[in-house]
Amino acid sequence: MTVALPKARRAKKPSENRDKLIAVAHKLMAEHGFAGASEALVSRLAGRVWTETMDEVEREEEQLRVGCLRPVDDCADAEVRPILLVDGPSVLGFDEWRKLREPSTVGLLRHALGHLVKAGRLPAEKIEPMAHLLCGALTQAAVAIGSALDPEYARRVYSESLEVLLMNLEAT
Repeated sequence: MTVALPKARRAKKPSENRDKLIAVAHKLMAEHGFAGASEALVSRLAGRVWTETMDEVEREEEQLRVGCLRPVDDCADAEVRPILLVDGPSVLGFDEWRKLREPSTVGLLRHALGHLVKAGRLPAEKIEPMAHLLCGALTQAAVAIGSALDPEYARRVYSESLEVLLMNLEAT
């Protein structure tokens, strides 16, 4: 059985967003070193994920799927990938890099999972473990895309796989 997946929509002005992101990342690295710049980059990406997700979704229950697919798209971006996914883990170490990403990612996941609780699709006590499990899935997708020889192909494969997982979670 083949599952037809809807195409993920891109940001309305990707080149403008990317240019701003690159300029800010370079400035922050010059001022605060790699770790400080990475932290700011993660915060800015999380803010962008939040804004673009809220702009796209029609129902609150869609926030989880849309919000999880946005950062996967960022992972293949030629300007984000080397800073956040290649240099980040090697300069900071994997554990520090993961800790850097986790608070914003888990926070956004908790929020989105809360809508599934409100809709009666997920018991409230499952929010915390599900947020961490999904954060792990997103982290693994980021690592795979970051190290891929063909990051666009890896992005597509991981996006499609995550979409199937998240659509099933939304439907419960």
